[in-house]
Amino acid sequence: FCLIQYPATIQQQIGRAMAHHDQFFNDNLQWLETFPAGFKLNVALAHRTGKEVRWILFYHERLSSAIAAASATLFGETISFEQIATHLLQSMGLFTAIFGSRFFFAMAFDMTRLALLHIHFLSEVFATCLRFEMSALKSFWLLFTGKKRNVLRQRSDHLHYDHMQLLLGMILFSTCLFLFTTVLVYHWFFAVTNFGAELFCGLLWFLHVSVEGGLQCDRIILRRRRSRSNDTWKGNEVHFAPVSLPESISRLDASSLMRLYDGGSESKKVQSTFLLSNVSTEYQESCVLK
Repeated sequence: FCLIQYPATIQQQIGRAMAHHDQFFNDNLQWLETFPAGFKLNVALAHRTGKEVRWILFYHERLSSAIAAASATLFGETISFEQIATHLLQSMGLFTAIFGSRFFFAMAFDMTRLALLHIHFLSEVFATCLRFEMSALKSFWLLFTGKKRNVLRQRSDHLHYDHMQLLLGMILFSTCLFLFTTVLVYHWFFAVTNFGAELFCGLLWFLHVSVEGGLQCDRIILRRRRSRSNDTWKGNEVHFAPVSLPESISRLDASSLMRLYDGGSESKKVQSTFLLSNVSTEYQESCVLK
C-alpha cells in the first residue's frame, strides 16, 4: 500500500540512504588515511589506497547515473529518472498486492545485493591482498630459518642461502612488514562493512522465508505426506509401524545389484535373488537356534 500511495516519500528515503552511504565512506576513508585507533600506517600507501577506493566509488556512482539516464531515454526525453523510479515503486507495490509480501522481500533482497555489490568487491580485493601479504611473510620467515617451501611435496625442506639472498630477503621482509599494518586495517574496515551489508541482506532473506507460513522447517526435516481424503498436504504427524524381517525382505527390489571391487576396474553383478536366499536361510537358522 505504501509503495502505491507514497512512492515519492520512499524514493526520498532511498536518496537519503545513498547520501549517508557516500558520506560514510568519505569520512572513514579520511580517517583511515591518518593513524586510526593508534595504528601507524604507511602514509604513501594509505593515501594511494584511499584514492583508488574513491575512484572505484566514483565510477560506481557514474555507472548508476548512466544506467538511470539510459532508462530515461528508453521512455522518451520528457520522462525523468524520478518519474521512472516512481513508476517502478508503484509497479512493485502492485505486484506485491498480487503475489504477496514474499515477492516484495525477494525483490528488495535482489536490489539490495546489486546496490551493495561494490562493497563485497572491495572486501574481496583487500582479503586477497592480506592473503598474499601473509604468504610473503611466511616465505621470508622460512628463509631466515634456512628453509624453503616445497610446493610439490607440500613440506618445508632445508636449504642453504648465501649472504646476498639473505640480505635481499631481509629487505623484502622489512618492506612487507611495514606495509602489513596498512593492508590489515583496510581489510578489517571493509570486512566489517561487508558483514553489515550481508547482515542486512540476510534479514531481508529471513523475512522472505519466514513470512506467509513460517520457515517451513517440516519440508526439510520430515517428508510431507499427502492425505488421501482431501488431497491436502499435512506434516504434523509421524506414524511408525513395526515391520518384521521377512516382510522387509519381500519389499526389496528384484533388480540386480552392483558390487564394485577395489582391486580391479571390472564390476560384477550379483543377483538379488541369491542375496535374498542367503538372508532367508540365515533368518531361518537364527529362528531354529532361538
